Amino acid sequence: MAIGFLVFYLACLNAEGGLISLFAFTMGYMFIIAGELCLSPIGLSMVTKLSPVRMVAVMMGIWFFASAGGEFLAGKIGKMMSVPEAVQNNAVASLPYYATILKEIAIASAIAGALILLLSPLVKKWMGMSNDGKLVD
Repeated sequence: MAIGFLVFYLACLNAEGGLISLFAFTMGYMFIIAGELCLSPIGLSMVTKLSPVRMVAVMMGIWFFASAGGEFLAGKIGKMMSVPEAVQNNAVASLPYYATILKEIAIASAIAGALILLLSPLVKKWMGMSNDGKLVD
């Protein structure tokens, strides 16, 4: 996700006349969607595998509730991207506002990704998995 938002940020820096290329949008969204496609099926699978049998439905509900929380947070971040009324109809003047928040999202995503990578050995240990990803009894 961080790479996708970094692509958007760099596109803002290199925009001519306030316009960003379609290639930049395509590449940015490709990285974001690829990350989502990698995370969602694995998360759903782990919730199903690791939950106690009698609580699988509850845990799946919590998974989807967390997704709803993420969508709520995305709405708040989108609200932060609003530009002042004085520059709303000026693509060149509004681009720095968008670039700033895109950079902040990229940085926050990179930090979150690094934390997840650092915590993954601990989570694997809690799940009873070896380093090669196989369940250990």
